Amino acid sequence: MLETHDFDASEAEKGITFKAFKSFQRILIRKLKLEICWTILRYYGYDNDLRIVEGLWDDGSIPDEELEEARAFELKKDCLVFLATIFKTHTTSRSRMIDVAAVDRVFATTERGSCPWDILKETVYESRAGNFVAESAEQVGIDRNFEASGGISQENWVGLWIKYFHKDPKVAFRDLVYIGFCGQLKDAIQPIMARPRDIFGVPSKRKTFNCLVVGASGSGKSTFLDAFIVAKGPSEEQKEPMQPGTSPTLKNEQGLKSARSVVKAIKERHPKNKDEYNVKFLSLTEVSEDLIMSGALFDESTGNAFLLTKVDAIIYIFESNDAEQVDFVKVASEKFKEVA
Repeated sequence: MLETHDFDASEAEKGITFKAFKSFQRILIRKLKLEICWTILRYYGYDNDLRIVEGLWDDGSIPDEELEEARAFELKKDCLVFLATIFKTHTTSRSRMIDVAAVDRVFATTERGSCPWDILKETVYESRAGNFVAESAEQVGIDRNFEASGGISQENWVGLWIKYFHKDPKVAFRDLVYIGFCGQLKDAIQPIMARPRDIFGVPSKRKTFNCLVVGASGSGKSTFLDAFIVAKGPSEEQKEPMQPGTSPTLKNEQGLKSARSVVKAIKERHPKNKDEYNVKFLSLTEVSEDLIMSGALFDESTGNAFLLTKVDAIIYIFESNDAEQVDFVKVASEKFKEVA
């Protein structure tokens, strides 16, 4: 058992942390046992460039065609148990939330080296008191006291992963492997091949639902998303201007994968047992006016078609007394009908 001042026996029971692992490697290097370092790294799937071998995360256990045609992805039990373990490992005994700094530590071993999400803008960031009041990015950034500021719940932690898998299942699974998941892709997610249908009042068994938020510029799409996750953010009119050298065309080419999206876990009481809750996840993706009017959203060469197949519903945002916004909604709805 590896024990240091910062890594005692009680911490060791949770498993070795990234910091402790680096300390262990330094000890081996000082003792001139470099071959042991490489043996350990290769055992865990790393190549000579210190990246996990592609075959471990792009394993083909779910065919590419099935990933592209899937309407949604549900996380399987092995994945949920693993994410719950990671969550509990990085939360303190005083809190049931994981903060921004802790999430960054989780992703420290990935290729990116940091969290792939802007958590404050993508899900509910609860205060320490648990009153679902999000902290602004500026406030959290000033004092850097993430522990005091609060964090995200375990349900929303899972929700972020679900949203990640919907955007790019292979990249999401790659990061899952980097942080310690040992199974295959088929052990982590279940592709859902049909959209949910409520027939004769029988609710869908699916837990994940994806919606597009569509509206003209200035209609309040960003405000709607902020309100959904109780976040504080700039309005659409206050967004940063485009950088020199960019154009609407270049911006459109980024498509849905780079568009802002948020996710929220929604609890509902079990119909037969009121002491239990069913948790479902609703993901909303903001679609810019330019992306629709230019046709880039529906262009298969941009990769947007992959994400459009996973849309369950479209939410239109407009003011009924604004003729331009109403006209845009009519045009947009016709474009969506053409590709439906």
